[in-house]
Amino acid sequence: MTGTDLGTIVAHLRLDVQEFTQGLNGAREQLQNTTQSFDGIVNAGKKLQGIGAGLTAAVTVPVAGIAKSAYEVNNAFQTSMSNVQALSGATGADLEKLTSLAREMGATTQFSARRKLAH
Repeated sequence: MTGTDLGTIVAHLRLDVQEFTQGLNGAREQLQNTTQSFDGIVNAGKKLQGIGAGLTAAVTVPVAGIAKSAYEVNNAFQTSMSNVQALSGATGADLEKLTSLAREMGATTQFSARRKLAH
């Protein structure tokens, strides 16, 4: 830097500092934008968790209740058919006919198939 005066050196340093400051400001803006993007992703994730919990309460729990009820009805029907078999002595094809008749009557009358078996 022979022949360079102090003013030139100071001017170069000021330009370098200004460029550095501009670079830092740009990096800060990018960091803020990235942080805001992540905040949006986190908020979306929280909303999806809420939706999932709502679906569990609104869909899964009632479906489980329906499945349990269907299981209980089937067990009660099978128990009633076992009683019919024990009382009537029906086996094989005769028992299948009685089972079909009980199901048909339960489906086509105001009484359930189990209630028909009790009468």
